[in-house]
Amino acid sequence: MKDILYKVKHGFPYLIKEFKDLVSTRTPLFILTPQSINISLTNLTCNGRCIMCPTGIANTSGKKEKHSTPIWPAETFVRIVREGKELSGMGLLVSFSGGEPMFYKPLYYLIQLSRDLGIDFSFTTNGYQLNEINVKKIVNSGLFNIGISLEAIDPDINEILRPVKNGTKKTIQGIERLLLERESKKFRISINIKCTLTQVNFHAIIDIVKRYGKTKGVIITPQPFNNWAGDLEVANKLWIKDIEGFKKTITQLIALKRKGYSINADEKTLWSFVSYFESGLQNGFFKPNLLNKKIKREDGLKNRCKIGCTTLFIDFSGNVKMCPFMKPIGNINNGLTLKQLWKSDAAHKIRKIIRNCDLYCNLSCTREKSLLDKIILYLRR
Repeated sequence: MKDILYKVKHGFPYLIKEFKDLVSTRTPLFILTPQSINISLTNLTCNGRCIMCPTGIANTSGKKEKHSTPIWPAETFVRIVREGKELSGMGLLVSFSGGEPMFYKPLYYLIQLSRDLGIDFSFTTNGYQLNEINVKKIVNSGLFNIGISLEAIDPDINEILRPVKNGTKKTIQGIERLLLERESKKFRISINIKCTLTQVNFHAIIDIVKRYGKTKGVIITPQPFNNWAGDLEVANKLWIKDIEGFKKTITQLIALKRKGYSINADEKTLWSFVSYFESGLQNGFFKPNLLNKKIKREDGLKNRCKIGCTTLFIDFSGNVKMCPFMKPIGNINNGLTLKQLWKSDAAHKIRKIIRNCDLYCNLSCTREKSLLDKIILYLRR
């Protein structure tokens, strides 16, 4: 009962925003503020060599990526957290990814600051640094959620995509350590296991779901491969071509979801993954001149995406976007606050474009979920 009361109290600000969402998306009155701010510092140090990631490819080739700005100092991140609080109040999640966040020295200070301000904090890691010392620090920090990337439990599969020796073992040990430490301290930190679906590993997500999908406080997020690196060789290797085999896997995932396994995607979204890969094949996705072309839906339906009403994205150069695929509405280094950018004419224009978007993007942050699905996922953490 105590746990339920805590979740109801903690989740109430997010529920209020769901009702503001209904008003803001169905009437001329826009009263919504972000539920999440996603910060991606891709110029962070990373110990991964993931073949589907630009940073991993650069690490493998020995060519470090060069960016126009250095890694943010802590002061910049603190400013973003404080401005996020000023803009959005309670019911806000600050999510940190890009490179390996556990190498960012101010990380634990930022988690503490967010907790003191009543903001939830999350970061995504490859799990290689989840040793006993770091796991204790993470659990004791009051972190709201940790995302852990894992493409397969079988190292022979996982380490094709994430070619770090014993990397699979390190990641799985890290998950187990988090589960044990969380239980021993009775702290509420949720774990989101993120799995990128490719030709190499799409069938392997079933084992991940069966192993962790009914563990309290754990959700599994399937994410279709997106060729962020713009690499033809990578696209040819990872784009799912075995459509019939993939359909069988999706059918299995849906069956597991109906049995109560915690999968962060509804049935409609899971089937859309099939259409996404089919469409890429049919439209010459692997031709060099079409490699970075965005894939449009062919069913004539709009996505009804609401990301422009719920989320802000900030990249390593300080650009602020309503959607990762669209142009910035401004930059945090140009004197405007997040509140000013959120309410700007540029933001309103992008929101109108998003409402009419017909691309397959399949980002987990853009997925349409019913309020009931959101409540169920939240109560499982």
